[in-house]
Amino acid sequence: MQTKAEQLADLDLLQKERPPDEPLRTLCHHGYLRGGLSIALDVKIDEALGPLLELIGGPARTLRVLDIQGPVFSVKLGAVEHQWELDGLETLIDTLNRTFAASPEVKALALLGEWEDMLQVWALPKKLVSRLWDEAWFRPSNPPGLEAAITPRGATSPVGR
Repeated sequence: MQTKAEQLADLDLLQKERPPDEPLRTLCHHGYLRGGLSIALDVKIDEALGPLLELIGGPARTLRVLDIQGPVFSVKLGAVEHQWELDGLETLIDTLNRTFAASPEVKALALLGEWEDMLQVWALPKKLVSRLWDEAWFRPSNPPGLEAAITPRGATSPVGR
């Protein structure tokens, strides 16, 4: 049976070698996870949006913010405008997961929890998320949003949670 570090290495999810045996949120904060991002809890949603779009990649990088009126973001993706009501970073992350669910090249965002007054976020290739669900050490705090990221609309979740 492989250790967590061995599994992460085999899946090419590590940026640094030999991570300590710590929770994923700690590994993310210390830069061990490829696709990991620490976001200060006091960061405004519009400040976090750009780095998150860059992190998940693909067509997400083409999203443009047209206007912000309080919690309502007017965004444009391709030729289509959307209104997003975002009340926090977690809502933003779930909205991004749902918006780009049909784009296999866009990574899914897993919330790993808070560490050092920062929200730990991990952008994962969608094909790996289902594989990680069965690991005892993979317990993201946003299962519904993460499942939405890997389940095309109208399909049954491959996770079975």
